[in-house]
Amino acid sequence: MLTDTPILNLSKYIELRDNRPHIRGRRIPVATIAHSSQTHGWDVATLCEQFTLSYVEVLSALLYYSE
Repeated sequence: MLTDTPILNLSKYIELRDNRPHIRGRRIPVATIAHSSQTHGWDVATLCEQFTLSYVEVLSALLYYSE
C-alpha cells in the first residue's frame, strides 16, 4: 500500500540564481548553509544567527539540499 507523501513547495523560500538554489531575496546559496551545518556542526538556531535568516529559511535550505 502506498501512502500519500505531502508535496512541499519551497519556492517561497528558495530561488534559482545562475542555476544554483539560493535563499529567496538573499545572495546566500543553499549549499553554503548545508556546508556550514555539516562542517561546523551548527544547529538551526546557530545557522539563523550566523546568516541572519529565519528559522523557516534555514529549514527550507536544509530540506532542499537533502533532496
